Amino acid sequence: MNTKLLFGLALVLSGVLAGYSSGSSPAAPGGSSSTNDWQTKTIASGADLDRVIAQLQKPATRFDAFLALLEFAGYPRGNISSENLKVNALHKKAIDAMQTCPDLDAVIATMIDRLKEPEDRLPMLRALLECSGGFGGVPGYSASTPLEKLMAKAKQAVNDALDVPTVATALMDSDWLLRLTAVEHFGNPPAQTSE
Repeated sequence: MNTKLLFGLALVLSGVLAGYSSGSSPAAPGGSSSTNDWQTKTIASGADLDRVIAQLQKPATRFDAFLALLEFAGYPRGNISSENLKVNALHKKAIDAMQTCPDLDAVIATMIDRLKEPEDRLPMLRALLECSGGFGGVPGYSASTPLEKLMAKAKQAVNDALDVPTVATALMDSDWLLRLTAVEHFGNPPAQTSE
């Protein structure tokens, strides 16, 4: 590997790790909590959350509502680790709504299909990463519930999408989860044989 590439990777990795531990992103684990760090562009109150959950019931708005819930609460298996009990309750409500989303398999299939569009590739990769919550990444893991099977399908789509151009683009993205995923896959994307 050439020196410039290694140096670039080291810079990106140090930035990823610094952002991950310092909490520079509201979504970054380990970040400090403020009164508004749980709010997103779409959901900033319990009433907003109720409105978005209601949109899950309508096929025309279901996909965007699911993405808004993912942005708000994280993957459908749970993200209720805040010190704020009100925020935990809102996240739990959002997580319950995602788990019981009508036609969830079609929502996941739409995310996977939109990976083919260059302008949607990184946002859908991010959504699938959040949605999968790490399922399917452990050797020997076998999904047993319908939700776990969908999450494993999302994780497999992420792995399949991490080709060399996508990893290169994700390394330079401002999103910490995309950068971290790119670093994890940097040396051996699925389309490349191991060295």
